[in-house]
Amino acid sequence: MPSRTSPSFTGQSGFIVLTPANLPTDVGPIAFGAVDPIPVSLTVSSSFSQLTTRGQTAQLLVNALLPDGSLKDVTAQSQGTFYATSNPRIATVGADGLVTALARGRAIISARNEGVIGSATIDILVPNDADGDAMTDEYER
Repeated sequence: MPSRTSPSFTGQSGFIVLTPANLPTDVGPIAFGAVDPIPVSLTVSSSFSQLTTRGQTAQLLVNALLPDGSLKDVTAQSQGTFYATSNPRIATVGADGLVTALARGRAIISARNEGVIGSATIDILVPNDADGDAMTDEYER
């Protein structure tokens, strides 16, 4: 029986936003040829490891280690990185990795890019004094 083969090509589109079921999703143009490599690992670092006032912010920096050993900054959401916080009551994280302190505690901020995950721990050391009278909330209970 004769062998039937057809050429195969590699390509990639830009990032897409999935739409609800039964609605079309526009993937945009597909570029054939070289594709962006998938990271081997992610390193997440922060401008501060501790935040001391409510509303204080820290910008995360996410570097991807690529298969060829080079590093690539993938901090921005446009690079395919998504963020999550372990405790949204302690700290929030924006789409481009800006962490905002809300309450005393510790939050682990995770960054995910192409299925690879990295994380950083941020300690929020805001005074535990909701009414601002210089006595801790625990003392007043």
